[in-house]
Amino acid sequence: MKTKSLMAVVVVVQVATLGVARADLLDQLQGGGIGGVSLGGIGSSDTGGNAQDNGSANNTTGTGSGVDSGSPDSGDANQGGGGTAAPSISELEPNDSRETATPLIPAEDFSGDAGPGDEDWFAFQATGANSVMEISIPAQDGAWQMVITDSQGRELATLNGGEDARRYVLALSASGAYFVKIQASSSVSYRFSIGGDQLSPPGGSLFDQLMLTAIREVEPNDSFREARTLIPGSPVLGDFASTEDQGWFIFSTTTDAIIIPTLELELPAQAGRWRLSLLDQEGNLVAQWDSDPNRDQNFRLPLNKGTDYYLRAEPLESSSQPYLFQAGGDGILPWQSPSRYNQLIQSAAVEVEPNDHRLAAVPIEAGAVTGQLSSASDQDWYQLRTTAADVLVNLEVPAAPGGGVWQLTLMDAGGNVLSSWQTPTEGVLRASARLAWADTYYLSVTAAGDGASQEAYVFSLTGESLGDPGIRNPLANFHDVEVEPNDTPDQANPLAAAAAIRGQLLYDDVDWFRFEVAEPGYEIAFLELCPPGSPCTLDAGSSWVALVFDGAKLTPEMLGQPGVCMDGDSPMPSQYLYAQADSGVFGEALIASIDPSFGGNNQLELGFHQPGTYYVAILTRSERTEDGKVKCTQLFSDDMYQFNFTLRGLAPLTEDNALIATLQGEELSVPVVQVGEQLYSARLQRVSDQDGQMRFELIKAVPLENALERLDYEPLTGRRTWTTLEGDIAHIPLVEFNGRYYAADLQISQEGGKTVLRVLRANRLD
Repeated sequence: MKTKSLMAVVVVVQVATLGVARADLLDQLQGGGIGGVSLGGIGSSDTGGNAQDNGSANNTTGTGSGVDSGSPDSGDANQGGGGTAAPSISELEPNDSRETATPLIPAEDFSGDAGPGDEDWFAFQATGANSVMEISIPAQDGAWQMVITDSQGRELATLNGGEDARRYVLALSASGAYFVKIQASSSVSYRFSIGGDQLSPPGGSLFDQLMLTAIREVEPNDSFREARTLIPGSPVLGDFASTEDQGWFIFSTTTDAIIIPTLELELPAQAGRWRLSLLDQEGNLVAQWDSDPNRDQNFRLPLNKGTDYYLRAEPLESSSQPYLFQAGGDGILPWQSPSRYNQLIQSAAVEVEPNDHRLAAVPIEAGAVTGQLSSASDQDWYQLRTTAADVLVNLEVPAAPGGGVWQLTLMDAGGNVLSSWQTPTEGVLRASARLAWADTYYLSVTAAGDGASQEAYVFSLTGESLGDPGIRNPLANFHDVEVEPNDTPDQANPLAAAAAIRGQLLYDDVDWFRFEVAEPGYEIAFLELCPPGSPCTLDAGSSWVALVFDGAKLTPEMLGQPGVCMDGDSPMPSQYLYAQADSGVFGEALIASIDPSFGGNNQLELGFHQPGTYYVAILTRSERTEDGKVKCTQLFSDDMYQFNFTLRGLAPLTEDNALIATLQGEELSVPVVQVGEQLYSARLQRVSDQDGQMRFELIKAVPLENALERLDYEPLTGRRTWTTLEGDIAHIPLVEFNGRYYAADLQISQEGGKTVLRVLRANRLD
């Protein structure tokens, strides 16, 4: 036998049965010496099998030979013949060369696919001289070859895989790196395992070690709503489809009184620059780490108990390289939704009944809130307030343990729906909404599906610039009801400044209500007929109508004057209020109406700058002819109706404070801006100064219409305080800042799609 001093010497023996003890075989291999082993003798006298190939193991170096002896029916558990194959570790593509070889883990099964033009490479390391390795190849369809090479690329042995189960023992005379190459002349799936006391994964780099057991990310996981559960202690392998792609993962921390949750993070040296961020359950950044291509990094960070955290991976450059990290540590647990539910409900504020409509909404601040619906028609309303424009609020609703489902709806001050979500039956709903203005907003909770769950719901609301929502409406009530008789203005029921009214109409009936606008006036009324959750609905087939009257202009003579309705083709006089209103009997006394004959809008918002008495009349409408004339027949319904009413004060426009621009903090408020014949109000936000000049970004410009357009500015203040435009210059004649008064000129320009105003000059006036 020839040997070379720099070459690893390999001895290959195939064992067909377990009749030769492993220790005995190793003794023969080691005691007889590498050059003195007679492999043919071992095959014939010790195994007792029949040689099938009786040839060499194709040791290309000439340092050993092999005998393919034994029967595939010898009873070896690794030879197949029944049962289910154990799970295997798949090859990690790309592994088409030595440089990209998949690391081998001793005693683990590996599998893959090979074929013409596709070579699969694996790598391992012998940690001592005369290392002994066992290779097991179960019976499988298709023929393929396993080539063993050393670190210099020299082929040491070629082993066959195919229909017969095979087992080999190899002795490696030198320590160092070795490679396994799988090749096949046709497409096949292969499976094998290796074992040995002095074998280990190759290289020893942290990246290679983590790659061996890495769990690939599951898409989609591009946002916190799609975050995947992190398995502590298991490496995570992922990639970025683009520079905008992200990978999100979520985990929880223990509530154990003794354990301090400590995140242990490993970032191996790896190609491609990317960043890993740690965020708390409210989205606040806790820590941030960047990958390093030249060194491994290890971090430890104590965390709060009993809460959830997110890990967010994001690229810092365009790269096709994967990202790899491992996170674990004491008290770091896989995320579980029931624990989040329990955690929130323990610290949550509890709803205060009655809060079944917007007028009785419970004020809430940032934090957790819990409540319960008593029936399918029950509603819970909450009120929040933002103190700045363009505020992002985050909503978190964990699934209830009993599977209850609710609908959460976010609305602005006028009741317009901004967003609506259905809560999940498992996991956690995480949603965000951007609120454009500093204002009051409402969140309602209603039943979803066929009925109301008796479970308690819990949600968490977070975000910047969430201010004190104030005290609860002192006039909040469960439901007001009409008090009969209220069939004429003289019998009208008084309306509180905030009320939800229910009533019922008889045929030809009209229910009258009144409210007072006190001195000096300037109040806004909001009326909503048949709001969501009420016993009535307003659509094209509905019968209810609301009319609003100015009491100062409504006279008994008007009420006694008949209107006209159509009886077939004949016009007939009618004392019914609907026919009177349609006939124009009331003139300017009729201010506004809600009538489903002309669309589905069920809301009115009206401004009243004159003090006095005003009326709301609820009645049923009549049918109309094809050309829109009122018929004498009514669309009567004896179902209950409901309307919500609020009246709030509007600061009177006086010369002292009405139209003066104010700069408070970073916000510049301009009450009236004249652009041609149109008037606007505007809000501006201060941005970074340049060249020593103040600059503001236009955040909001709203036409002065609806309630405000009815206000007569000129008799109150004249035009001298209005902001006007001349070309690209805005002239502000009066602006208050820190108790002082100024006149200012601002130049308007467009920067990056934004309207920016730069202060050219500001002259102090006092």
